[in-house]
Amino acid sequence: MNYLKLQTQAYKQILLGQYEQSIRNYEICINLQPDDVTNFWYLGLIYFSQGNELEAQAIWMSILLQEISERRKSKTKDLIQIIEKELMRQIKLSNLELAKRLSIQIKELDEQYLIINIEQAAQATIDKLFKEANQLKKKGNFQEAENNYQKILFWNHQNAEVWHHLGLLYLHIFEYGKALDCVMNSITINPNTGKYHYNVGLILEKLKKIPQSIQAYYKAVELDPSLLVAYEQLGNLLSSIGEIEEAEKIYRQAQEI
Repeated sequence: MNYLKLQTQAYKQILLGQYEQSIRNYEICINLQPDDVTNFWYLGLIYFSQGNELEAQAIWMSILLQEISERRKSKTKDLIQIIEKELMRQIKLSNLELAKRLSIQIKELDEQYLIINIEQAAQATIDKLFKEANQLKKKGNFQEAENNYQKILFWNHQNAEVWHHLGLLYLHIFEYGKALDCVMNSITINPNTGKYHYNVGLILEKLKKIPQSIQAYYKAVELDPSLLVAYEQLGNLLSSIGEIEEAEKIYRQAQEI
């Protein structure tokens, strides 16, 4: 097989996830044409995709550190464009964890480099994963739903709604500690959403932390006076601990909505 065919085959093997075969072919290409640095870029990319970032960076730096300033900038840009192309491919494949690591690597190579349309592409994938996760949760496929939520959070740790839904998933499968952590993350990000406090109240009630649960329900109706379920849950909880007069007051407030 001639050099160009071997190089093309090595790249196709990356697309197919056949990393070991691709590594072997790129190593052959490097021996045949050591001046073609593209082979080093893709070889490093394979190691990066497999989670071996140090090996990837060592391969890339073995080329970049040999160059004088201007040539290094040019070759760094070439490398970044290859990484960027793979980043966008991984976003489309819903592999947001790898995509995020690739985006961080680009910033480490050049913090000024602007990745065009990355957030739009990521948002389309996030919307798809979120919709799938909610459907999977309804069907009882909790592990798959959890995986989808976690993928989104790896890309954007500040997505309050995803934290909230992940917390509700844990609540449904009786993992109350995890549920509380997740919904509290939602509140940390967006403290003025009543339903987040309501669900914290539910979780705390499950954990038998009644005073804290009552406080959470009060906060929920303060932030969202139209949240009828919070009034009902608060009234029922107050009744259960003998606070009948306060419970009746809460029920009346709900009736006035």
